[in-house]
Amino acid sequence: MAHDAPVKSIVVDENEEFFISGSEDGDIKVWGLSVHEELECYPKEHGKGAYLLKYGTQGVALMNLHNGQLFSCGGDGTVKWRQLSVRETIVNTKLP
Repeated sequence: MAHDAPVKSIVVDENEEFFISGSEDGDIKVWGLSVHEELECYPKEHGKGAYLLKYGTQGVALMNLHNGQLFSCGGDGTVKWRQLSVRETIVNTKLP
């Protein structure tokens, strides 16, 4: 129910505070493990391009997370990088 298309990739941060899901429609969403809610959303981060279709992949194909930096590649043939600010979001969400 969290995505409008099947999830193709999931990655958990090294401190297990959040995880990130990427779907076939190209959306990437960040979820808090302790606050149990969506923290960030990057709609249509990767298109449904035909570049990797011969491998059966559309949308978000693969993600890697390292020190708050998210690297993702997609079926549109692109590789993207984002610096995440999730830790600040988690701290602010936990405050009363």
